[in-house]
Amino acid sequence: MSKATLLLLEDDIQLSDTVKQFLEYSNYMVYPAYDASEAKDILYEKSIDLMLLDVKVPHQNGFEFLQERRDLGDSTPAIFITSLNSAD
Repeated sequence: MSKATLLLLEDDIQLSDTVKQFLEYSNYMVYPAYDASEAKDILYEKSIDLMLLDVKVPHQNGFEFLQERRDLGDSTPAIFITSLNSAD
């Protein structure tokens, strides 16, 4: 059985590495991206089963990124992750 593939869009490198290690230990294939441009490149090159999206990332926030993907017809499931402690 193949591993589920995840896109992890998180600009905090230390947090991204920690989440990636945890998910890989749980038998997922994780492709980290540190900004929306990198995430788009990964989606172009790889088949992704789930997107984990940070809300605040450089150049395009996670909500804008997902809306753009939906406008392109991408129905890949997505979960938002954030370390924000209040609504901005």
